[in-house]
Amino acid sequence: MAKVISILTSKGGVGKTQTALEVAAALSRSENKVLCIDMDGQRNLSGRVGCNLKAKNIYDCLDIDTDMTKEEVFELIDSAIQHCEECDIICGSTKLSKADKVFSDKDDIFLLRNFIKILERKKYDYIIIDNPPARNIASDMSIIAGDYALLISDGSKDARQGIEYVLDDIQAYRSDERANWTHIQVLGIIMTKVRSNTIHYQATGDLYEDVIIKKIQDKGLGKDVFFDTVCEAIEVMQAGNKGQSCQKYKPYGNVARDYRRVTTKIVERMPY
Repeated sequence: MAKVISILTSKGGVGKTQTALEVAAALSRSENKVLCIDMDGQRNLSGRVGCNLKAKNIYDCLDIDTDMTKEEVFELIDSAIQHCEECDIICGSTKLSKADKVFSDKDDIFLLRNFIKILERKKYDYIIIDNPPARNIASDMSIIAGDYALLISDGSKDARQGIEYVLDDIQAYRSDERANWTHIQVLGIIMTKVRSNTIHYQATGDLYEDVIIKKIQDKGLGKDVFFDTVCEAIEVMQAGNKGQSCQKYKPYGNVARDYRRVTTKIVERMPY
């Protein structure tokens, strides 16, 4: 059964999509079968890996007609999965920007989890979900569907507050009255775009390790939670312009190395 990792933050521009791609690519390099699901209406991950944006997408897979036969559902899912160079992907949809209005029924929050159960026949090792930088039904679906969460920050106060919001949402869905809704566990916090070992980044890192991670563990939202950093480098933009991850574009560069170290920590904290 695939391990489902949700990449979460409620602030844009902190490297969420980059992290989703780099972790997926690093896992694929280790001969794992990896699927990315783009739940962000901006479709940045989909565009980054060269998806056919006119193909069936995650919105189509969630908004399945209840009159469809099992075979028709399988056919729809097969047509939505695109095989890209570094991983498989189900691309996002601009319709996700209106997801709160469309998926408004009480049980709609379980749609992504139920969809991922159907994907078991594909025998993926890992499923990586890239989410919108917002608190909406799409990110809530991902919290419900995920086994594990990675929280992304760039070290700013706003990003730190964004992580607090995500933790509040996870705790709400892990509360006693919703105890069977999700078992998602926080794996780690990744601070991106770190320029150097400056006092600011050292202090911010200490805050995450001494305060936020302790809070996560005290509330039972994660056990062996790690904190790690990814450096800022021009190769991120260069790789993006080539439609590649840093693992592909510059595998021995600092960013690629940082993300492989992060990926090793992720895998080490997952039960086999």
